[in-house]
Amino acid sequence: MSEKAEKVKVSREVAEALVFLQNNGESTSDIILEFADRESARHELYVDENFNKAYKLIFNNFEVIADLASALIKGYETEETAEEKVAKKYREKRELCNTNKDDKWEHDAYANGIMFTLFTLGIRIKGVNE
Repeated sequence: MSEKAEKVKVSREVAEALVFLQNNGESTSDIILEFADRESARHELYVDENFNKAYKLIFNNFEVIADLASALIKGYETEETAEEKVAKKYREKRELCNTNKDDKWEHDAYANGIMFTLFTLGIRIKGVNE
């Protein structure tokens, strides 16, 4: 019986940190060893502050080494940011206004509610109100 393993979900920032480290010569083993040794000050010895920031992001976002290893070996999915989720829902509701004439008012009200909320809170989201 073959079960398809779910990929670990990580934030965009963590995904960017992993890619940065891998693109700058850190192997999967290097990253896992740094995580295992995170209690020491060894990771602070990088001359490049970007390495320190990347490792700190990883240390703060993975609780156990198994999750980090799984992300590095099996791959990971990048979670949508709150802004991306709002923009996606807004586009979906606007599209439904054009294709679903029976419930147009409901979808339009939903999309307008998103716009009102963003305006009231002073939030700008590309593709919605920017």
